Amino acid sequence: STTINVDRSGTFTAMAMRETRSSAPSTVSVTVKVPEVLPPPEVENFDIKTREVAPRETFFVTYRVTNAIKATLSPTGQILDPKLESVQVEAPSQPGPVRYFIVAESASGQTAKSRTISVNVAAKPTASIVVFRADPMEIDPAISKSKITWQITGAVRAELIVDGQVIPLESTDGEMELNITKTVQITLVGYDENGLTVKKSATLKLKAPVTIPDDTSGSTGGTTVGGGR
Repeated sequence: STTINVDRSGTFTAMAMRETRSSAPSTVSVTVKVPEVLPPPEVENFDIKTREVAPRETFFVTYRVTNAIKATLSPTGQILDPKLESVQVEAPSQPGPVRYFIVAESASGQTAKSRTISVNVAAKPTASIVVFRADPMEIDPAISKSKITWQITGAVRAELIVDGQVIPLESTDGEMELNITKTVQITLVGYDENGLTVKKSATLKLKAPVTIPDDTSGSTGGTTVGGGR
């Protein structure tokens, strides 16, 4: 037997020969099928709305691929259904930036890569500021005082920063009175057990002093306005 490579359709005739004798010719027709040209795969859409998450927090990835039988989310290797347009993904346990992208693959083995989106995995504080207020926010110079009230949950310690000066607070909830002699910014800071902080700021404004007009303006010789007979 003999193997021949055929690159187009046609009719072939073969005869067996031995010395001076030959066999009757044998004819065979061969049809070469042209392989179907498949369009290349394409990642038409890829987006992640949440760009900062906590470790192991889940978030959604939206995507749309065409002419693909397979899609993979990197670097996790998660297989995506080409017929769907979103998937829920879990962030890694270690903090740091993660660069996500999608690779789509067609039936013929062609591939297409999406853009890359960076998601920052960062530990989030467990503390939360529930209450932080100043009464009043605008202070009369004649009084020069404002009562500060605060409440922080999940915190192990707290401090108040007044015009750059740090005041340690004895409790994560309470109240205190501040002497205000000028407009200042105050910031409440709470620390959780891991040292992560939550902050909230406010500006206390000192009102301009009231100017009393001089009732004696325009008088002469010490004469009382409206006096005399």
